[in-house]
Amino acid sequence: MPQLHRGGGARPALECHLLALTDLAALTDLAAVTERAALTERVAVSERVVEWPRALVRRAGRLLLATVLAEDRGTAEAGVAALDVAPGGRPVARGEQAAGARAGISHDGGVLVVGFHPAGCAVDVEDTPVPLITEVARRFCGTADWPSLPVGAAVRGVWTAKEAVAKYTGLGLRAGLRTITFDGDPLADWTSARHPGTHRAPLCRVVATGRRHLAFAVGPRTNAGPGSGGGSGTVIGPVIEVHRWVPVLGPGADGDAGSLRLVRAGLAPSGELTALAHAVAGAAAVPGPGTGPQQTRTSPTSPGPLCPGREHS
Repeated sequence: MPQLHRGGGARPALECHLLALTDLAALTDLAAVTERAALTERVAVSERVVEWPRALVRRAGRLLLATVLAEDRGTAEAGVAALDVAPGGRPVARGEQAAGARAGISHDGGVLVVGFHPAGCAVDVEDTPVPLITEVARRFCGTADWPSLPVGAAVRGVWTAKEAVAKYTGLGLRAGLRTITFDGDPLADWTSARHPGTHRAPLCRVVATGRRHLAFAVGPRTNAGPGSGGGSGTVIGPVIEVHRWVPVLGPGADGDAGSLRLVRAGLAPSGELTALAHAVAGAAAVPGPGTGPQQTRTSPTSPGPLCPGREHS
């Protein structure tokens, strides 16, 4: 069973909220709930080509985002109406700007992810085949990147890291992926990102499983002290909570399909979502001095919360 890490003391945790798109497909009457769009996305799932309606993924993603933000506000209602769409298309809490927004959302062919951190968070998850990513590497990597550009699947990790940082800036692809660089290797540890148009560029971390890469860009925090090097500070990454959600249909009137909502659930013993949760939990930072003891909780395999309550300061 995985141990899902949790922050202690005053340091807030990074929350990673996961939803498998196959769980959406298990709802038989989704067409009536989601108003299926004619345009669909072709994705590979378990060696089959599945058609995921864009309207379905969009609805589920915004519902998960709204649910996470509602919990942060301490309200029971997860109203999608409480979201705004910022210039550039990023959904945010009403009144928030896209740059440094507290929560971000992304999906690939099988997983939908929402990241939350009070200092700002953006995420990108990607399962595009590595050869396709490699073909466009020169578009997102500048000249300075080439000497250190990894080979194989790690190239997709670089793409994902830059996408997450671009979303964090609020500009998306307009940020210019070639202009985003890193002080270290985000596939190995938390590291500071750099973007010429961003005053306090975020920290970034990439986690990998066999089929996908997931990147977090989180509001920066440094620790100035001995050995920090010219006062620039050493990077302190956040500890991480992992939560799994599944969709359910509430009762509807006159036997019609009801409203779509999300509830927490336990991890399955195995599977792609579980592998991703293991990878994310494994990237949790070790607490630094003064942050309190690190707490862990073993995830149940039966339905139930993956983590205890929130610890936002």
